Amino acid sequence: MQRKFKIRIGWQEALPLLFFICLLFVGLTNYNKYGISWDEPMQRDMGLLSYDYVTGKSNELFNIQNKYHNATWEFINVLPEKLLNLKEGKQIYYSRHILNFLVFWLGAVFLYRLALLFTSDTWLSLLAVVILFLTPRIYAHGYYNSKDIPLLSFFIISMYYAIRFIQKPGWLNLLLLLLFSGALFGMRILGILVPCLTGVYVFLLILSDRSYLKYLKWVCLYFLLYPIAVYVLVPVLWPDPLFHLREAFAMMSHFPYEDPVLFQGQHIKPVDLPWYYVPVWIGISVPLLWVFLFISATIFSLLMFFYRPLSFIRKQPLTLLFLAWAWIPWLMVLLFHSHIYDEWRHLFFIYPAMILLMIGFLKESISLCKKQRKLIVFTFLGLFSWQSVVTLAFMIRNNPYQYVYFNPLAGKDIHLNYDMDYWGLSYRQAWDYLIYQFPVSPLYVQFETPPGEYNLAWFTKEELQKVHLTDYLSCQYFLTNYRFHPVYDYTEKIFSIHVDDLEIMTIFTTNQSNQR
Repeated sequence: MQRKFKIRIGWQEALPLLFFICLLFVGLTNYNKYGISWDEPMQRDMGLLSYDYVTGKSNELFNIQNKYHNATWEFINVLPEKLLNLKEGKQIYYSRHILNFLVFWLGAVFLYRLALLFTSDTWLSLLAVVILFLTPRIYAHGYYNSKDIPLLSFFIISMYYAIRFIQKPGWLNLLLLLLFSGALFGMRILGILVPCLTGVYVFLLILSDRSYLKYLKWVCLYFLLYPIAVYVLVPVLWPDPLFHLREAFAMMSHFPYEDPVLFQGQHIKPVDLPWYYVPVWIGISVPLLWVFLFISATIFSLLMFFYRPLSFIRKQPLTLLFLAWAWIPWLMVLLFHSHIYDEWRHLFFIYPAMILLMIGFLKESISLCKKQRKLIVFTFLGLFSWQSVVTLAFMIRNNPYQYVYFNPLAGKDIHLNYDMDYWGLSYRQAWDYLIYQFPVSPLYVQFETPPGEYNLAWFTKEELQKVHLTDYLSCQYFLTNYRFHPVYDYTEKIFSIHVDDLEIMTIFTTNQSNQR
């Protein structure tokens, strides 16, 4: 007699499943709209060299400057190109954008699971993911930023398994923690924060309950095996681990980047940026409600901690852990005078902790104010609905330029005060116009920054025959993303791209176009 097995899925399982399927569908239908960023060709080259080194074909990886900047992920990133034998630029960068979104999506899945560990509430956990995806800049970076988005996702996954490992020590959780935290170190040396934060969490648990001392042997085992995991998963360390570790820490704490960034109306070199550079950028580039919730969550958590420290540690060790995750990296940047530039993308990995603090604050607010519970819930739902609709409308209206999002705190004359399309992705659409819509041939063109050349990879050799790159003085058409020059004197425009009222890309005609 055969037994029939029935799988019953309740709404608490079905709703998240459907939610993440929808997010995946959105990503897989939108990946082909983004251009090639300033860093992508360089990162791809590093991935190819990492692949050649791991497969024993070449040691050229050690001759490039940025070998310590995410070589582990870039090795993974070129696998589709190698395994599928991709040759055309369009195929190669589409594969990169798909893979980048997939790791971003995976990070969102683990953010949900981490939020569920924290709040035990399905709705709040889904809310955490909604906040992540309705942060326009981070959403857009999820397609093309192979430096900071994989770091964000692997940090989430590593922290999830760190907490799971401490709560339920065992070989499987230990192996997964070693795998993800070891690979994280290969993306950026700040990955060392995961074992540090793991130690902080264990210390907080022992302070609140001495019975956790029995788990110390597992934690010590993780600390002992972590260097081995790093060595195995970071190929650039293989020839001489100590030497390359010293070099990596020296370079990544003061990365040799000297191009000025536009901040509050001034072009400033990274080494001279003020201490408030990161807080200001977070304040003006994240939706207002999310900023307000994070500030409120931080103040509330600190007040509760200082009011009754031991009680707070006993009841809210994860809140303290997330406070450390959110704030310590920025304090380290200040302490070591590390170079930060191009907004706050180098610290995107702290944003999940900020989101977790937000939803934790909402849960505590609702539980503490029992008499006003309905009022608090309805007030938040109203504010959340307003912020979500406004933000989603911006993202749809300005797709694929969500990375040029500013909230009202940025003020007026944003283009004169802050960098906009510093990545140069909008060159793709500018070239689309010149090559497909503009009938003149040949086209004598110059562009302001390197992405102007990189985004020619989207076109075939036949399509590029009409394009002739020339110098600034003799070009017919000049393309600019306003990277280093917020204003140009040219008045004749044949094409512009706007993000709401911000002009991020312009094709100017020059005097030479009239002479030819």
